[in-house]
Amino acid sequence: VRENEKVRDPETNRVIGVHVDKLGWLEVTKVGAEASEAMIRVSYEDIRRGDRLVPRVERSREVAVQAAAAVVEGQIALTPKERELIGHHGVVYLNRGTDHGIEVGNPLEVYRPGAVAVDDETGVKHVLPDDVVANILVISADPNASVALVTSTNGALSRGSFFRSAESETTSHAAPSSAPLE
Repeated sequence: VRENEKVRDPETNRVIGVHVDKLGWLEVTKVGAEASEAMIRVSYEDIRRGDRLVPRVERSREVAVQAAAAVVEGQIALTPKERELIGHHGVVYLNRGTDHGIEVGNPLEVYRPGAVAVDDETGVKHVLPDDVVANILVISADPNASVALVTSTNGALSRGSFFRSAESETTSHAAPSSAPLE
C-alpha cells in the first residue's frame, strides 16, 4: 500500500484515518534472518521501494444489509482524489464509526438540507424537504470512521456532504449483492 492522504473530520479537522492506495499483493517465498523474499502476484500500479506492506485480508464481497440500531448523522470526510462525481460502486469515507453506532451493513443516505422559501404574500418562511442525492452502504467500520460503498447517486458528493441513517433497510441497497471491494 501507499499512503495517499490523511482523512480529516470535516467538523473538527482532526485526523481520523489514512486513505491508502492498494498497489497489489505479494506472497512471501523465502524468510531469512534479516530479510525476506517475495513474489508479486498482483499489481494494480507500480510498486516502488518504500511502499508499505500490510497483511492481506480477504474481505467478503457480500454485505448483509441491516438498519442502524440508532439514528446516525455525520459528514463525508473524504472522497478519494477529491472527486465529486462518484458513481455506482465508488467509495466515500465517513466521520462516524462504531463508537457512534455505525456498523458494517448499515444503509445510509447522503442529502442536502432543504432550502428555506419565503411566501411572497405572507412573508412566512417554509423549510423545503431535504434532497437525497445518494444512497450508500457501510462496508468497513472503525471506532471513529467508516467506509461506505455508493449504491446509487444523482448528484455530486464532496467532503462535508451530510449523511444520515436511511429510513428503511432496503433504501440503500441498489447494488448487486456481490460488490467489488478490492
